[in-house]
Amino acid sequence: MKVIYFYIYSKKYGSGHYKRAVNHKNFFQSESHICKIEKFKFNNMIKNEKIRDFDYIFLDITNEKLFKNKTLLKKIVYFINIYKNKIVIIDGLGKYQLNNLSWEMCNSVIYPYFCSKNSVKKKRKVKYFIGYKYMINNFAKDKRKIKKNIKNILFTSGGSDLNNSSFKFIRLFSKLKLSELNLYMIQGIFTKKKYFDKIKKFAFLSKINLKILSFKKDIKHNLKNIDLVISSSGLTKYDLMSIKIPMIIYSENKLFDKLNNSFKLINLCPNLSNLNINKINIDKVKNYILNYNLRLRTLNKI
Repeated sequence: MKVIYFYIYSKKYGSGHYKRAVNHKNFFQSESHICKIEKFKFNNMIKNEKIRDFDYIFLDITNEKLFKNKTLLKKIVYFINIYKNKIVIIDGLGKYQLNNLSWEMCNSVIYPYFCSKNSVKKKRKVKYFIGYKYMINNFAKDKRKIKKNIKNILFTSGGSDLNNSSFKFIRLFSKLKLSELNLYMIQGIFTKKKYFDKIKKFAFLSKINLKILSFKKDIKHNLKNIDLVISSSGLTKYDLMSIKIPMIIYSENKLFDKLNNSFKLINLCPNLSNLNINKINIDKVKNYILNYNLRLRTLNKI
């Protein structure tokens, strides 16, 4: 079987789709299939005559910002109609779904997340694969013991940090008054050094033990000696679940908070609707850090 997989990847879109593309490539190759991954550029895609040689064409391009480009959307629909029997869409949730557009036919649509019953409008003759079990990653479950005392915390805001979440969190972290902790932050591939210089200065003035880590292809490369991960509500949380590491998930804005609602209901970890400095957020973070039994209970649900 031959698969070609198109993904979006930029400061505007972040790096999550690219990482998912790499995971799929590794999976298909482990099953002795051919898989080629390409960054989505419509003009290159439509002119690619060799695309007809592939058995399946994966589109991992759903994003709020892409939907605002109506001209590009029409072109994508045109492309899907040409290759509809080969098209497999890895779709998003909420109102920004390729599945919700006017066209009727494609081969399959995959929603590899926790979803509510009403989050997907199914269409005739389309195969749907819905649920966390369809999430593909390269993470073996971590069988290490869960530590009673949290010492090292990792914060990640993805490749772009368009909402300045790293700075918001370190301000929130300073209110915990837990000076014995070490805080690590991943500098996303699309974030500027000047931004993290500002964060390091705040950490120094607030007497926070902070270390900035360089961006890696997979978050697992940044997890050595880490006891707890605080991550945005995107795709990384599913990787963390498979590793079975204590985590706190935050939403960067109201849209992401809404999209994260089905995950919240599973109650696998604390979820923050934002990173505002308020009693609710401070208590949630501090309690999870200090309460070993609470961490154990949530991890046992995974």
